[in-house]
Amino acid sequence: GVCTGKLDMGLGLEKCYETISKAGFTAIDWDIYRGVNLRKPGYEGTYIFEQDLDAVIAHYDEELSCIRKNGLAISQAHTPFPVYLPGHPETVDYCIGVFQRMIEFCDYIGCPNLIVHGICLSLTDFTDSAEDIRRLNLHLLESLIPTLQKYNVTICLENLYVRNDMNFMEGSCSDAGEAIGLIDHLNEKAGRELFGLCLDTGHFNL
Repeated sequence: GVCTGKLDMGLGLEKCYETISKAGFTAIDWDIYRGVNLRKPGYEGTYIFEQDLDAVIAHYDEELSCIRKNGLAISQAHTPFPVYLPGHPETVDYCIGVFQRMIEFCDYIGCPNLIVHGICLSLTDFTDSAEDIRRLNLHLLESLIPTLQKYNVTICLENLYVRNDMNFMEGSCSDAGEAIGLIDHLNEKAGRELFGLCLDTGHFNL
């Protein structure tokens, strides 16, 4: 599989997915996270996943047709990020609503995995403690359980890093014990396995 982020290269949808298929790929990580910038105020009202499922399906109909025409499976999709910026907990609640619609859409298109970037400590803003970040992550993820229980979709938490210029710090789920503990907690709360791990080897290397 291959991520579709920035792969259009001005080719247009038809040529983009034809090129992916001809290159030998059989599956994609669909970048449906494009279309919203959570880093800037005023993102409300800009993203297709704020609308009802029928509107989302209509929005992606042409692209989905190109994907299927070229025999590509959708193995996973990504949610928007960052879910939280220091001092802006309202973004977390916005994302909960958006992610719920994305779960519905993934079920509709037969995409089994939806990737979530958890909330991380900041390298430059010390508003939040590690406990604050843990609480925000639990609020985000536990809020998705009722929707996940209705559909055949797994939320996969991605191992992350935090960077400021050339300074790096471990991010959410970068520690194996932390990641496994969080996933086990969520699955126990859900009553079945609805959460897993997306191991990003590039992030792991960093």
